Amino acid sequence: MNNDVKRKINASAILFILVAVLFFPVMNSQVNHANPVPLDNTNWWNTTWPYRKQITIDHTKVASDLTNFPVVINISQDTDLATRAQDDGDDITFILYSDNTTQLNHELELFNGTTGRTVAWVNVTSLSATQDTKIWMYYGNETCSNQQNIEGTWDPSFLAVHHLGETTGTAYDSTSHHNDGTPYGNLSQNVTGKINGADSFDGIDDHITVPQIYTNENQFTLEAWIYAQAGARYFISQWNNYYGVFLQVGANPDHIEWYIDGTGGSISGITLNTWYHIVLTYDGSTARIYLNGGTPVSSVCAAPSWPSEGMYLGDRSAGGRQFHGTIDEVRCSNIARISGWITTCYNNQNNPESFVTIGTEEPYEYTLALTADPTEGGTIGASPAPPYYYNDVVAVTATANPGYIFSHWSGDLTGDLNPATLIINGNKSVTASFIVENNPPFAVNDSATVLENSTNNSVDVLVNDYDPDGDNLKITSVTQPLQGVSSQDGFFVYYTPLASYTGSDFFTYTISDGAGGNASATVFITVVPMNTPPYAPSHPVPENGQTNVSITTDLWWSGGDPNPDDTVRYDVYFGTTSSPSLVSSNQSTSTYDLGILAYDTTYYWRIVSWDTHNASTEGELWHFTTQHEEEEIVVNITRPLDNSFYLRNFRLFSLPRNTIVYGPITIKAKVTADARVNRVEFYIDGKLRKIDIMPPYTYHWAPLRSFKHIIMVQAYDTAGHTASDELTVFKWRLHPLVLMGGALLLSNSGK
Repeated sequence: MNNDVKRKINASAILFILVAVLFFPVMNSQVNHANPVPLDNTNWWNTTWPYRKQITIDHTKVASDLTNFPVVINISQDTDLATRAQDDGDDITFILYSDNTTQLNHELELFNGTTGRTVAWVNVTSLSATQDTKIWMYYGNETCSNQQNIEGTWDPSFLAVHHLGETTGTAYDSTSHHNDGTPYGNLSQNVTGKINGADSFDGIDDHITVPQIYTNENQFTLEAWIYAQAGARYFISQWNNYYGVFLQVGANPDHIEWYIDGTGGSISGITLNTWYHIVLTYDGSTARIYLNGGTPVSSVCAAPSWPSEGMYLGDRSAGGRQFHGTIDEVRCSNIARISGWITTCYNNQNNPESFVTIGTEEPYEYTLALTADPTEGGTIGASPAPPYYYNDVVAVTATANPGYIFSHWSGDLTGDLNPATLIINGNKSVTASFIVENNPPFAVNDSATVLENSTNNSVDVLVNDYDPDGDNLKITSVTQPLQGVSSQDGFFVYYTPLASYTGSDFFTYTISDGAGGNASATVFITVVPMNTPPYAPSHPVPENGQTNVSITTDLWWSGGDPNPDDTVRYDVYFGTTSSPSLVSSNQSTSTYDLGILAYDTTYYWRIVSWDTHNASTEGELWHFTTQHEEEEIVVNITRPLDNSFYLRNFRLFSLPRNTIVYGPITIKAKVTADARVNRVEFYIDGKLRKIDIMPPYTYHWAPLRSFKHIIMVQAYDTAGHTASDELTVFKWRLHPLVLMGGALLLSNSGK
């Protein structure tokens, strides 16, 4: 297929248009369009294709109503196509006239971008023999992809279509079967054919082999254009040892012969050095041979026995029957084409110029919508005035009303150049934006604290900036700091310190009110050291490895965080295996109520501390073993605990020895009994202070007398059993800080 790719661009004409628009604004807009045809813009397939031509098929050349017929459109020269179509014709497409919607499949065998020479095969879905059929040819889309559907151009009954327009190498099949041919000998592939290019055979050793076309078909059609010269014989054959089919010029070259297995026939009336359209059909019982679409010569015969070999163009597989002359447009079908189809093929291909009429070019009339925003802000004008066609150049001018200024263009025109130039390559909409006299915004300095080695810390600098006119503010730029990197997205600024840097830094940012006003301010940055995770949980109660632990014990531990501003929360893991389960998460206290445990059981537990920055520290795996089940009633003082310091009801930390209490405290006891608990008695220094009969068992000890006291809790069950627990504590009235110091001193002295 020959496609010249060269396109003319008339720079002088474009320069003339630009000068005319700038200096003669009253010129008529119909530049390069002499007397354009008035159009109904609603009846247009696609507005990105700015040009079209109507193609009318002469029904008198159509022998019968046909469907999916491949019409050849052969245009020897077309200045419009050469000027406006893509250099390779990719934008040329064909549309059904009746609905102006359906895109017809087509194959572009040839397009010359310099002359507009076009050879296109178009699958016309419905071809009438009683009234002219019309289709549209659209072109001029500069950016679209190839619009061809080569395989879809040829109906499914075509097994091979060879245009033979290649100038060298493979003879390509246009159908989906890809039965491409391979040339042999000294075949001349760059000769003028009946339609575009063709192949010239020397009658000595030239031929083309094609993969096997037919296997068990009992219907077929073979067709070709031939230009026979002296000595010409086989031009199509799938034949071997009297099996198969072939077409040849007779030994007496005034007729064409065909053979189907052992049966043959012929049609006379040819002369050498003349183009002929030869078609052989077989419908399962009758063979018919056509010459130039005329009345066929028929013969009844049996179906062929197809040999398992390829098809030959210009010879047979056994050789010795070479064709001398030119062959063009070889086609093979697996049906017997009707006579109306064959006659119409001949009429179309023999004289394409009389088969169709190509109408004059119709350009699409594009619209240009002009809007002023706000409407009271000003006016917008265009020169020249409409109508507008593809590639027209229009100058648009915005004129502001008093109190307003022109701001910018939007829509299909951008920027703030006024007047501005617009090239019409589609329907256009342009808005001129006007703004009132503007007061600039105010930018206020900001400060932010970020962590060492952090990234993309956002700072909402706009929160304290303002605009006197109430305009929306937007960040337009930032400078780069010395000790980091800054950026912005229009709404926030972002700062990333250099690796391992701590200290001060700064950068500036600029804001815009969108109306021409700008302002700048500084962001002062403080980079603080990275967060330190919480302390490891410690001082467990019960102690790690402790045995004979009460089954009513609670869990206690010490925690905290080196960063005073951080809040520490705890996850508690507890169970009877060395991989305890999570039983409490995100709790703020450093104690956990276990309820009643099992006797003589080893329990494992672990605490994980979390700070405000989601940093964590995992504590050791601790364990303890509960007491044996020896008593029928058990009492445990659970507040205060042994070896602890209390500020009122709060255990602040563990002590190596002794228990110290500052202020009033509510004594709490746990009692377990096989029988029902009858009563619980609370004693201070041997004196009964309270009898409690309902859990929880507590006594609020309020007196503030200082120094050493003995707490004793005695429990009785309904079975007459009793049990007790006691604890020595030191009670103080001193200031808590003095008391804590004394507690540590007393604990270390062993008092």
